[in-house]
Amino acid sequence: MLFDRLGQAQLGEIPQLFLQQGEVTSLMNNQRIQVVGLFSLGSTIMSEGHVVMNDWNYARHQGQDKLEKVSVGVLTLESGVEPQQVIERLRASLGNEVKVLTQEELMQGEQDFAALFPQGKILNFGAMIGFIVGVVIVYQVLYTDVSEHLPEYATLKAMGYSDRALLTIVLQEALILAILGFIPGFFASYGVYQLLEAATRIPLVMRSYIVLQVFMLTLIMCALSGAIAVNKLRAADPADIY
Repeated sequence: MLFDRLGQAQLGEIPQLFLQQGEVTSLMNNQRIQVVGLFSLGSTIMSEGHVVMNDWNYARHQGQDKLEKVSVGVLTLESGVEPQQVIERLRASLGNEVKVLTQEELMQGEQDFAALFPQGKILNFGAMIGFIVGVVIVYQVLYTDVSEHLPEYATLKAMGYSDRALLTIVLQEALILAILGFIPGFFASYGVYQLLEAATRIPLVMRSYIVLQVFMLTLIMCALSGAIAVNKLRAADPADIY
């Protein structure tokens, strides 16, 4: 079989022994196995590592009936073939008993399935709480700044600046806070990704669309805080201040 070189350390030092000896004999499920090669995949939250073997060895280790319970099949298309046409023909002929998916659809389905576990719900809940806490913190910063510079804002209001113009000024400040806060946050998160990957040996990737989503949420969070903080300016009367 082939052994996952990125598996957890508790599975044994098989990758190191293989590099030294060229072949490793070990035990799996109380059956002797021979490792004849390595590949890189990595562990997950639910599995410590992976192995690859042919159907005959799989039947020996899992039972002959396991070969009749296929979970995933892979099709390699010839060059020039339109994948979507093949998918539609297979769906029409196989019916609803078999799902025909592209690689991207399979990946998205796995992610959606993992999100149903408690870990995914906890992370989503934590992100929501973080957004709410971020709104409150940025609001406090902007509210304090507006309060300290209320005479200046009142002067602008007395000069004829509208509430919309003052809102634009506060939103610009909120935008600056969002950008200045996002940059160190991104590099700190990237460093945490690297530390977690080294500690758990689970491949973690900072994907660009995730970065974009977090940045957009940061902008929305700061803009919402600025819109709430500017309420103090709307109620401010220049005559009362002076």
